[in-house]
Amino acid sequence: MIWNQGNLRKWLQDYADFHSLLLLRCEMLSGAPGRGTELTAMMYHNTSTRPMRNLVILGKHVAMLCLYSKTGALTGKDKLIPHSLDAVTGDILIQDLALARPFAEFAASVCFLDKTQVKELYRQQMFIRYDKLFNSGDLSSTMTRHSLPALNYGLMITSRAACRHTHYW
Repeated sequence: MIWNQGNLRKWLQDYADFHSLLLLRCEMLSGAPGRGTELTAMMYHNTSTRPMRNLVILGKHVAMLCLYSKTGALTGKDKLIPHSLDAVTGDILIQDLALARPFAEFAASVCFLDKTQVKELYRQQMFIRYDKLFNSGDLSSTMTRHSLPALNYGLMITSRAACRHTHYW
């Protein structure tokens, strides 16, 4: 069987668009927002260098585990901060990882024959932007694109550097 790489690449692009919306739901609907850079780099799969995955089931809740590391220097341990996902987002995420992700891994192996790092992204990361990870700017763009029509104002995440130079009265 010969796979049409053009169609597979289109499917992976649509899958990336789906992931941008899923990432947005995780950011906006999981209680206190996490740091954008941490959310975009979450792993659902353990690795030899990162034995702690970011996706867990706590009782009946699908949760993302973020790390709080400001006290790590004193205690020698980072603290885990669970962010429980709403039922719809948790269900969609589990279905994605169980049903769509195996096909996405296969499609990536066909489309990115010489790029082992891209295939590893599909094996380990929760959110993938076609051939790389999302970044905070991508998350802000998605947030703005979907909030602007409804609110007539574009929401976005703000970087720490921007907060230091902005005065709120």
